[in-house]
Amino acid sequence: VLEVGIGNPGPDGEQPSMALPEIWSNPVESRLSDSNLLAEVFAELMPRGVDEEKTEQVVSTMLQRIEEGLVGRLTRAEVIDGERVEGLRTEYPFTISNPVSFETVPRTRWTPDGIEQLAGIERASIDMDGSIDLALCSSHEDGTSSIRPIDLKTEQAASILDDSGSLLDALGNHATEPANDAEIEMLRHHRLQLALYHRALEMMEATRPEGQRRRVERPAILVGVTGRLVIYPVEMFEQAQAQIDDILATAARMELATELPLADFQRLPQSKAHVCAMCPFSMGDLPICGPLSETEASIET
Repeated sequence: VLEVGIGNPGPDGEQPSMALPEIWSNPVESRLSDSNLLAEVFAELMPRGVDEEKTEQVVSTMLQRIEEGLVGRLTRAEVIDGERVEGLRTEYPFTISNPVSFETVPRTRWTPDGIEQLAGIERASIDMDGSIDLALCSSHEDGTSSIRPIDLKTEQAASILDDSGSLLDALGNHATEPANDAEIEMLRHHRLQLALYHRALEMMEATRPEGQRRRVERPAILVGVTGRLVIYPVEMFEQAQAQIDDILATAARMELATELPLADFQRLPQSKAHVCAMCPFSMGDLPICGPLSETEASIET
């Protein structure tokens, strides 16, 4: 519904402050509160067996709060803190190539005379693709232009039905900083995804001539249950950017090396078992890795 229903105010004048594709800057009225659009989407995508009445209540409430929140106001051409949205794109697809460097890893083969090294690899390029929920393009009163990647998250959506849930504690807060521990945890959980989106937009802007580039703002999460736009704090975002490079370098080493010592990859404690639950090495009938048990952790200590 957000993808096809969000409004677009278009530029303040004949042209945007920095060139945008026409599809990004065409003015469009918001349909987020259009019950007909909701019915169309439900008819196409609603799985069988779902309680349609409760789902409609949850989705309608989220859309109303988004419309009344910062994103809704900006996409109705309201100027907030000197910022005016002049274009946007939903579900923006991207493909990026990430160059990474790392400690040299050997490619070897067995021979009757022993292991023979074929090559030493210290650089690689990792290609990734995806789509950004919302890329918001703005002009600012200081004359600059920007673009910000935003991702909609619908966590704790069921809490709307009984007015419970830690994210709802921030309902009505109009600041863009995280307002409580629940929002901080949401930002932390999705930090690598949003840092990757930011990198994709930076690479896109870098292809434009100098003087025609938008500043890529820190990413933000649109919290569905409250309609709040929460921007990543500087420190958390910078840490996520560094973590992406470390993770990609480790993934490249694991893929390219003929063999790596297990000591290079220390097991995590029980407190981080949720990380292991998403790791392919900890899945299946015969996992080859997993979190340390309390006994194992005590022995290592």
